[in-house]
Order: sequence, then structure tokens, then C-alpha cells
Amino acid sequence: MKNTLLSAALFAATAGLLSGGAQAGEVPAADGMEDIRAVVEANQAAWREALNASDVEGLVDTYSADAVLMPPTDETLADAASIRRYLRTLAASGLKHNGVDLYEIRREGDTVYAAGVWSATRPAAGGAELIGGNIVTVFERQSDGRWKTRLQTWN
Repeated sequence: MKNTLLSAALFAATAGLLSGGAQAGEVPAADGMEDIRAVVEANQAAWREALNASDVEGLVDTYSADAVLMPPTDETLADAASIRRYLRTLAASGLKHNGVDLYEIRREGDTVYAAGVWSATRPAAGGAELIGGNIVTVFERQSDGRWKTRLQTWN
């Protein structure tokens, strides 16, 4: 269960990004591939900062209202209440997100697909344990211009 929560948290980090000094979910406009990378990295930073601060609302804000979260728990969370509940448990687990190394980013209109490898540390007997896995996040541009995670899965 702890591995699952940690994996989920790290994967989610790929989806939710924030630029320096902005509020969660506030990311730069993206017109080209270079700008899209900045959007993804900003969302990742926002997610990481929220998780590491155990800020459940900050985590939730990185997801769209119709988001689907598929953590490595064999669950499909397709409503805001389930996603909030899962993120609350994840934030309380002591997991600390280290980051996501992106290996592919693609954009199609108002949708961005990002894939990478995440890493995190979690509490373990005698110290912290490094964990990680693969993550795929789909971002969608919202009507207000912000980019948020629409679909996320990780292992």
C-alpha cells in the first residue's frame, strides 16, 4: 500500500506543475514545444511543492474538474471526491516527491501528453526509501487558459 501511494504521488507530480512564485495551476501560455515543456515542468513543480508541504488543496488544484486518476492501486478515480480522498491519504503518508525526468512531451491542440520516470522517498524502517516508476499525464487547457491534469497514471 505504501509503495502504491508513493508511486501515485510521484506520478501525479508529472501532471500538476507550477511556475516559480505562481499559485498552483497557474502556468505560462504555451504556443510552441519549448513553451509546452515549461508548462509541464511548472505543473510538476506545483504538484511536488504541494505534496511535500502536505497541501491537499494545492494538489487538487493541479487537476481538472473532470480528471481521472489511475494510481497503482488498481483503482480508477473518476470524480473529485475520490481524487481528493486519495490525495489526502497520499499527502499524509510522509511521501516526498523528488521529481520527474520527462522523456516525451507531445501537444495536439489544447491537449498535452507527457511521459517520464518519477522518483520519491518514503518513510521506512531506519530512514527513507527511494522509490520510483513510470508516469503518463495528459494535460488539457482549461477555459481560463490554465493547463491542468485531465488524466494521470503511474506505477
